[in-house]
Amino acid sequence: MNGARTNAKWMREFMALDPAAYLARITVPTLAITGDKDLQVDPAELDTMKATIAGPITTIRVPGLSHILRRDPGAPSLKDYRTQWAQPVDQ
Repeated sequence: MNGARTNAKWMREFMALDPAAYLARITVPTLAITGDKDLQVDPAELDTMKATIAGPITTIRVPGLSHILRRDPGAPSLKDYRTQWAQPVDQ
């Protein structure tokens, strides 16, 4: 994956997993937060979670944040994670 060795069995299982059945079993209050510049999980998944989770859920999509909840002033890029990690999580 991107030139790095990856456990193929784990990757196949991960890609085949449909989290809907697990999400539907959640009955406790849930807070789901993501940035609108998340490249690893589509921010639209918050809507799916809201429709699927059985318990109360609050979803927050923060403008300008990456997957790791750091400010991302430019175009979203996984390469920027290295410099973002040095920054604190956004308030």
